[in-house]
Amino acid sequence: MKLHSKLLRTGYNTAYQWRQMVRHNKAAVDAYQAMTNADPSRAISPARQREVREYARDHFGDAKHSPWLELFAGWSGEFVKGCVPETYLVQYIVPYSVQPHGDILDNTLSSRTLASDRFPDIGYVLKGTLYDRDFNHVDPATYAKQIFADHPYIYLKQATAFQGRGVARVNPGQFEAAIARSNTAVLQYPLEMHDDLVELSPSAAATLRISTISHQGETRAVGAYLRLGSVGDTHIISKSAFKITADLKSGKLFEFGTNKDWVPLSAHPDTGIPFFGTEIPHFQDAVAAVEDHHARVPHISFIGWDVAITKSDGPMFFESNAGHTGHVTHEANQGPIFAGTGWDQLHLKA
Repeated sequence: MKLHSKLLRTGYNTAYQWRQMVRHNKAAVDAYQAMTNADPSRAISPARQREVREYARDHFGDAKHSPWLELFAGWSGEFVKGCVPETYLVQYIVPYSVQPHGDILDNTLSSRTLASDRFPDIGYVLKGTLYDRDFNHVDPATYAKQIFADHPYIYLKQATAFQGRGVARVNPGQFEAAIARSNTAVLQYPLEMHDDLVELSPSAAATLRISTISHQGETRAVGAYLRLGSVGDTHIISKSAFKITADLKSGKLFEFGTNKDWVPLSAHPDTGIPFFGTEIPHFQDAVAAVEDHHARVPHISFIGWDVAITKSDGPMFFESNAGHTGHVTHEANQGPIFAGTGWDQLHLKA
């Protein structure tokens, strides 16, 4: 009863929402500490901190939304009003975006929902049963011979995969056991990346995260960053990856990127290759592709797309994300990304 009363007073109607707030705010506080330890010049002044906290209380209805805004201000060197903290996005914007349809962009559904051939899907495991790309039931041993005739390995991505966890590179000898251990998953063939991106991320396929919004009949890209893996990674894993924002018009990388802890980096720690000014190949083709695909599902208001720039097929999609979009990197570098939508005032309608 005491917890329920506390939740009602603070605007959180479930204990889960409260725990989410605490967890996300801790992530922001830890990131701010790591960032300012690495570069003390990014620390904001006490006066700026008070300004940010007052704004969070007045604009978002709760001063507890301030930690992410403080991180954004420290990173960018200025306080930009209208940027949305992760806590507010999770509590208000994500539910608004996906309701009442739910996750129609689950990784086993995206290709079919979007009627797209830009996903490298070659099969699915649904309730422990293996299907081909067209959802025909197939025998694992027979299907293995077919898919490995064309590929030395494939990727098996569980439905619960998150930030690179739950993704495995599978070779022919591992296939049947991997399928037997899976309940719901997507199988994807490996993509041959563009040479320019292989140089930047030699072992893990570089992934371009582009986020789009659908609002009042218009679909547009609002943020983009490139994710590079550490040497030795077989795929992008959040805990060891690096994020570098890309200009939405030119496709060129910003001067500084970050690791998972928001430590500023001007070059890849393993290869030494600097980020600033590097132009992502076929960037505008990628932007056009995600905008086109989002227009096919206006049911969802906000989507983050994981895009691969391939050597011969142009932009391909690893997945689409209707919940965890990584929007905080966009806000810190390109925000406010939701300007003009009114989504930063959804709490007034709750």
